[in-house]
Amino acid sequence: MKLSDAPLFFPPDASHYLAFDLGAGSCRATLGALSDGRLSLREISRFTNRPMRVRSSIHWDVYALLAGMKDAMGTLADEGTAPDSASVDTWGVDFALLGGDGRFLVRPHCYRDPRTRGVVEEILAHIPRERLYELTGIQPERFNTLFQLCAFKRSQPGVLAKTASLLFMPDVFNFLLGTGKATELTIASTSQLYDPRGRCWVPELLEMVGLDPGAMQPVVQPGMMLGLVSGEAGMPLAGTPLVACASHDTASAVAAVPAAGDDWCFISVGTWSLMGIEVPEPLVDSRCLDAGFSNEAGVAGTFRFLKNLNGLWLLSRCIQAWDPAGGLTYSQVEREACDSESFGPLIDPRDEMFFDPADMAAAIRTFCEDTGQTPPDGAGGTARCVLESLALLYGETLELLRSVTGRRLCLIHLVGGGSRSPLLCSLVADACGVPVVAGPVEAASAGNVLIQAIAGDRVSGLAEARRISAASFDLVEYEPSGDPRWEEARHRFANLSRTR
Repeated sequence: MKLSDAPLFFPPDASHYLAFDLGAGSCRATLGALSDGRLSLREISRFTNRPMRVRSSIHWDVYALLAGMKDAMGTLADEGTAPDSASVDTWGVDFALLGGDGRFLVRPHCYRDPRTRGVVEEILAHIPRERLYELTGIQPERFNTLFQLCAFKRSQPGVLAKTASLLFMPDVFNFLLGTGKATELTIASTSQLYDPRGRCWVPELLEMVGLDPGAMQPVVQPGMMLGLVSGEAGMPLAGTPLVACASHDTASAVAAVPAAGDDWCFISVGTWSLMGIEVPEPLVDSRCLDAGFSNEAGVAGTFRFLKNLNGLWLLSRCIQAWDPAGGLTYSQVEREACDSESFGPLIDPRDEMFFDPADMAAAIRTFCEDTGQTPPDGAGGTARCVLESLALLYGETLELLRSVTGRRLCLIHLVGGGSRSPLLCSLVADACGVPVVAGPVEAASAGNVLIQAIAGDRVSGLAEARRISAASFDLVEYEPSGDPRWEEARHRFANLSRTR
């Protein structure tokens, strides 16, 4: 069932679940209903997550997001709907530092904050890259929680000294809604502070960055009851049970992938692209490290062996540059891209220059010039360049996945906002040379709801949740075209080298 086709009412025997899916750009509150083995989703509200730029720093406006959540709960309360439970998932790695009085010591920083420049090298001077990977299963990336804490140690050590509690973003909202302090497993695993095999925080890493290990919270499993929405918090729906879903949004999205067997991989495409497979245990040998893969916890004892790649952030920032007033839509740009010449200039989405440029479209032109290519022409040409480059990056990642795991991987499940784009999905099928099944679009919200249903004993486990997802949403399959020009495009992409 398409989200837009969801009924305005649900069967009387349905179980109802409220899912807050807070992304790094767009947030949504969704009411899910489960009845007769099918899931219906109704969007209650959608609101924007706008980072605040304060001088040279970038912060999250936590209370604006909380207000958006409160409005959605008020809507449900006004119409007399009482969900069986509610749950929050968010993007990974970011956190808040609280003092002993439970107040924020500083506004939570955004992972794109420039203060993390150079911190990877600083940490790796104290601990070998191989040891860090062995401990955490995570690739060293400047935006990881470990390196953000290193930035605090470098610039604001007094803040760390005063920290009584570290809460990741889902923990923050659960705490503000009225629960105690706890950290759910999947969000913990994104931090590069958690040992997924030992199932514990890594004291030596916390001590290295100057944070008391006592500031970390107990780690709970997806599906754990956390508490109740507090009336003292001033929230509607007081008394509603709060459940820990897979509180990292990608983990919830992967839980809703409508797949079976083990010959598939997933790509969750939104601001970022998370591409990988499910494995029963973390893979932490030198080949996995050198190939750039991380191990993040999933649902039901699984792990997501994946790469964190750039995503539609590239195109959304271009659209912001072209039309600051916000009238230009992704659909309009995609139509122009469809009419633009294929196999034109390419970029490497992994390049540091695309992390947070002031003008993304200008950065793309500069990259093309630096690599001896004619820059793309107009919005359509630029969008075509971005989407073809992303598709080729996915194709390269697929080959690496096959190489380090030995799996055939003959099908891609593409979920999230990117699955709305027929052009992107068809390009991915061509670049990867395998069929692509697109959908569900709101995979994180669907997974959030399904995990709540598992917690409430309405769904038996992950396998049944995926069968429900497959039965509940319109899925579109894209076959590779077999165009021979993709081989030359793969060669050009593999040999891009920017003059620095």
